[in-house]
Amino acid sequence: MILPYGGGVARRISETAHLLLTALAEGENHGYALARRVSEITSAELKLGSGTLYSTLDRLLADGLIEEAGEETVDGRARRKYRITRRGTAEIVQHVQRLSQRVEAMNTALGLT
Repeated sequence: MILPYGGGVARRISETAHLLLTALAEGENHGYALARRVSEITSAELKLGSGTLYSTLDRLLADGLIEEAGEETVDGRARRKYRITRRGTAEIVQHVQRLSQRVEAMNTALGLT
């Protein structure tokens, strides 16, 4: 999906953002848990550093694809929780549909279907 971004300029949602949206589709969570879940989803191929994680979460917040869901205290530290919005859910559904079309086209090209 291409979202409007300041002054009418559009930007694409990154694969990292789609993976975070996927993790949030399972339920609200805090950043560290989301990074762990992305690592699990990708079979440890992607390990998010804190800079990438929080800058991506900030972009998703700004784009209205996620929202803050309060805070929880873990090991004496306050952690901000996030949840996916309807717009975020719609984005991830569209992304899955695009991926499915690409896989179908690849299978056809390779004679696998």
